[in-house]
Amino acid sequence: TPVATISLNPTSGPTGTSVTVTGSNFVANSAVTISYDNTAITTNPATVTTTSTGSFSATITIPASTAAPHTISATDASSNSASVQFTVTTSTTSTLTVKSQDSTGNPLGQYTTLTQGGTTVGTGFTPVTFTLNSGVQYSVGVSNYKIYIFDHWQDTGSTVNPRPISITANTVITAIFRTSTAGQPFVSLNTASGSNGDSLKVVGANFSPSSQINIFFDAIQMSPDGDPTANPLFVTSDSTGGFVAVIEVPYSSAGAHTVSAKDAASKSASTQFTVKPASLLFNPATGHVDTTVNFHASGFAANSAITITLDGTPVATTPSPLTTSSEGEAPGSFTIPTSATVGSHPIQISDASGNKYSTSFTVTSTSTPVFSTQNIVTGLPVTQTSQTDGMAFIPDNGPGVDGSGAFMVILKGGTVIVIKNTSGTFAKQSVPFVTVPVVQGYAEDAGLLGIAIDPHWTTTHQVYFYRTVSASGGLEDQVVRYTATTDSSGNIVADTTKGQELILGGIRGDTAHNGGHLKFDSQGNLYITTGDNFFIPPASPALDLTSLDGKMLRITPLATPGSNGLLYSIPSTNPFASSSDSTIRKEIYSYGLRNPFTFDIDSQTGKIYINAVGYHTWETVLDSTTPVNFGWDQYEGPTIGNPKNLANYKEPTYWYPHAGMEPTTGFVADLEAITGGAFYHSTGTQYPSQLQGAYFFGDYAIGYIVALLPTGTNPPQIDPASGVPRAQVQTVMSGLSFAPIDMSVWNGKLYYVDLVGNVAVLNYS
Repeated sequence: TPVATISLNPTSGPTGTSVTVTGSNFVANSAVTISYDNTAITTNPATVTTTSTGSFSATITIPASTAAPHTISATDASSNSASVQFTVTTSTTSTLTVKSQDSTGNPLGQYTTLTQGGTTVGTGFTPVTFTLNSGVQYSVGVSNYKIYIFDHWQDTGSTVNPRPISITANTVITAIFRTSTAGQPFVSLNTASGSNGDSLKVVGANFSPSSQINIFFDAIQMSPDGDPTANPLFVTSDSTGGFVAVIEVPYSSAGAHTVSAKDAASKSASTQFTVKPASLLFNPATGHVDTTVNFHASGFAANSAITITLDGTPVATTPSPLTTSSEGEAPGSFTIPTSATVGSHPIQISDASGNKYSTSFTVTSTSTPVFSTQNIVTGLPVTQTSQTDGMAFIPDNGPGVDGSGAFMVILKGGTVIVIKNTSGTFAKQSVPFVTVPVVQGYAEDAGLLGIAIDPHWTTTHQVYFYRTVSASGGLEDQVVRYTATTDSSGNIVADTTKGQELILGGIRGDTAHNGGHLKFDSQGNLYITTGDNFFIPPASPALDLTSLDGKMLRITPLATPGSNGLLYSIPSTNPFASSSDSTIRKEIYSYGLRNPFTFDIDSQTGKIYINAVGYHTWETVLDSTTPVNFGWDQYEGPTIGNPKNLANYKEPTYWYPHAGMEPTTGFVADLEAITGGAFYHSTGTQYPSQLQGAYFFGDYAIGYIVALLPTGTNPPQIDPASGVPRAQVQTVMSGLSFAPIDMSVWNGKLYYVDLVGNVAVLNYS
């Protein structure tokens, strides 16, 4: 049974702070009592009731308390309980010093007002210092100028237009209100601080009109550099010299950093951004004693010793000693000590300079299930150029029903291996199903890349493959078909009397970014993803409708050639099926894809999610349920209002960063790739109920498995930089040497293959 948990936002503050308490894994549709130091406290809403999935959200107000940690707990009607700590800070006054200056730092002496709740509480000519109460929100305004508040600008016109600021306790804040009367360029950010991997909105004005804009984070060029990390990838100012873009905060140490922009005429402007410590990977956060917790700390001081404490006591780390890199990041792990009691325990990661990141770990009883992986087949004959690359269960009980458990595994070199299930024991068939002729000698992303088994296997016994071959002096990707039979020993093998059938060819291939995943929908249509062949922007063919590259294709395979001699037809509902333009490829379903490595079609809802491997910024999950344009090579990740005005564009459903997550050491250093992908449904209780309908994916470099939770019961959260809704996820496994390359669900469990010849199952027990 999943353990009830709660979280707080914020986790510290003075008396009077409003705190949101969020809970999960409680009894469904149950009343919940929230307590502060074991005394029930007033909530908003007044009556808190869990949802059908056992979750809730409510707010409380911190009562008068001593400045120390206090316990906030939640208990449902069945006595399921969870608790966390809230740190009360001393409520003191802070000072805000306001100065008004132009872009070169010259004072302007503009009249300044300070308001709280619509009431003016201070006025004066600059510089002026106001004394503020902590925990109270104020607004500051300067009239008749463009105003910067913590380096955020707005055009106030001729009236005072205040912007809210929040003052915390024990802080002296100097806010410089830079104004521009002579049209000097300037930039601003949506926030003054954040963590490695955050999305950051950069807004500029007064640059040269219609000019290429280079954005920098310190000395790191974000856009464009032939290796762009901004969105849009190529930032151009508009006719008035303004621009807006999203960048990802790169690996960088704690403290202040400079974000700047420069146009083609060398006009430039800059502002400051403060990096705060974080650990984007911290998993698991619940489990038994002796659990290994994997983390990736970032945003700490450079080249500094790192200490991790549990309940205030240091714990041993791997590696040991743990020291940050020159960029302030430190990946590693530690083990929950056997002395830890059941319940929540505060965790603190700190460096030698006093930078700290706090979280918690909840110890559960040994009878509480946890996730683990188990290899069921090992030692498949992989080589550097012939790695495991895909799997598919054989639907030998008919379409839409779990089969016997037999499945096929493909190797890049062309070998197709059959694994049979005998009373729960999986074993490799003594002979391959077939060896598909493919191009040889490429280690990265060419060869046998995809497999799909006809859902009507019981009558057709047909298997489809996506392969890379040599053709016309170059490389070509193709979809081919084989028909299965059974030999005298009962082995499932390809019928040599029928041989190989070419279904679809002419897809330009390369050594990388060939795509190649295949899936059938319930109507018998075959979906195919193709890559952009790693053409460096702006040379990608992904937006070119006359090319099959960088697309999701949809065709209907035929048993015999149609009137045009092809073994497939075009579904009439394909978006360009009725186009009179003969150059547009009618096979195209969705487009604007870079490297759609894997995808899945939800058997119950028809939803289609694509794993799109990113360049150097974001890994994304894209919703291709209906035909759309995903924007590559103009976009990667979320945009601010589709600045390039691409037709039929759709924002990603979920994205995660390279900075703060990407390994920086070992054999996967500087690599990250979203792989695997499977919708999960089960009529049993193999996994927690909140994972019904989830979309599982992995990242082979990070070494984890993540569940993207159903958006119906877990509403997407608005990304503060772009304003794009972002789905919620749950990390279910981490610390894997190789994470899934391809996934399938059978008999209520997730099965996957990795690159090095292992087939594994995800257990929850």
